[in-house]
Amino acid sequence: MGKKRKNAAKGEGTSLEDEVRGLCEAMLADPAIARFELAIDKGLGLARLRVTAHDGRVSTRELIGPALAAASSLNGPLSPRENRNAMIRELRAKGLTQVGIARVLGVSQALVSKVLRPAPQEGA
Repeated sequence: MGKKRKNAAKGEGTSLEDEVRGLCEAMLADPAIARFELAIDKGLGLARLRVTAHDGRVSTRELIGPALAAASSLNGPLSPRENRNAMIRELRAKGLTQVGIARVLGVSQALVSKVLRPAPQEGA
């Protein structure tokens, strides 16, 4: 109770620890899940969740944690395309690969590559 109350008093969102705890509790409570693995990169605020069901089905998801989400909140007078492109550049600066960026944002790796490609020089 102490940590949640302190965070609430400061007006902060949930911590990465709270989000991980909630995710683990949800996975443990789900009777269809036989096993789950959670890998977290605290520096990037990125988590990879691999879930195996009792019937053998496996699913993998990459999740953006609060550290990256807070740094990536792009609200302003930008168009959706400009927002997406700025997010791609920001995630690349954070160290994600093109494939990782594509998975996180739900776009193709080719689009990520196109956005990251330097603009052609005029008159060259």
